[in-house]
Amino acid sequence: MRKLLAAATSAVLAGSAMVVVTPPVAAKTTYKACVKKSTGDVRVLLGKKKKCKKGWKKVSWTKAGPTGKSGSPGGPGATGPRTSMGTVIDGNGAVVGESLSTLPVSITAFIVRIDGGIFFYYPNGTLLPTDTVYFKDAACAGTAYARASSPNERDLLLASPSYRTVYRVGSPTLGPATAYRFDSTSESVTNVQFYSRGSDGVCAASGGVYTGYTVPLVPVTAPPDHPGPLKVV
Repeated sequence: MRKLLAAATSAVLAGSAMVVVTPPVAAKTTYKACVKKSTGDVRVLLGKKKKCKKGWKKVSWTKAGPTGKSGSPGGPGATGPRTSMGTVIDGNGAVVGESLSTLPVSITAFIVRIDGGIFFYYPNGTLLPTDTVYFKDAACAGTAYARASSPNERDLLLASPSYRTVYRVGSPTLGPATAYRFDSTSESVTNVQFYSRGSDGVCAASGGVYTGYTVPLVPVTAPPDHPGPLKVV
């Protein structure tokens, strides 16, 4: 959400990256990501990374803090504002999900809540891939992980239960999507070699050995692509 938190924060990730939509109880956190101008792919900036590579555009967004403990019951209140911006429908009029916002990058990305999870869609109805998924296994098998280089980043992931990490092959053609949610646990690792799949689907070592924090990713059902154009009603 997070490598988008692709906005999105976490949304978009937020972000998901990662976008988590909860009542604000703390100061807003700013999330930053790089968007590839040629494809719209999003990578959330984590750790000490501050700049985007050539051909990528830097974007930022904010996410409300986590919900605090419940207080004593109060009296009846006035009717509150809408919790969403409406409903996202596809080119055939079918419902995609609840519209939370749109993210202006090189093109607009729709932030959509589907079955309690936050996903991102291109206007043409394509489910947007968001983050790098890491594995300890050299074949990119077994448990998948998200990485965080500091306790604050780790806590951000743990506090983003709605954000969904999405991976899909992008070359030579767009492949099926695999989606994950963050587990509620984390692990501190030292000098561990991780592996990840690139946009071509090939599993390879992801840089040198890594020291930091990991959060396990739990597979969830990825929503489908939809016929475009998408719009909010």
